[in-house]
Amino acid sequence: MKLNSEQQEFFDLGVELYELYEKEELKNTDSLFAAARMKLYKSVLSLAVSYDILNKDSILRYEELCNYEELLNTLPEDHLARSYFNGIQNLSPGMQLSIKFDFKITMQHFWRLIDEVLEQMPK
Repeated sequence: MKLNSEQQEFFDLGVELYELYEKEELKNTDSLFAAARMKLYKSVLSLAVSYDILNKDSILRYEELCNYEELLNTLPEDHLARSYFNGIQNLSPGMQLSIKFDFKITMQHFWRLIDEVLEQMPK
């Protein structure tokens, strides 16, 4: 699945903001964990970009990683959200547990960044 030019612009801006805000927070974090968290963010961001019906409430209702996985399983195999998420599944069990542990808080944090991207996008 490819993004159109407007979606790609939104996605790129979202990644740029993530890198800007997360740089300090993830400075002393395991590089594999930081990469996995980035993939999870890109997965969520690609959902927000590609589905007009997806909004804050629909994203934040996924309180656990397994709920999010169920959503992804309803998407086409080639959807970007699934592609980015697959990178998380290759982590060690301990690393996966870390991501699962703070999933809800992470999603709330991600959505704040996505909201900021939405504010910066031309109407």
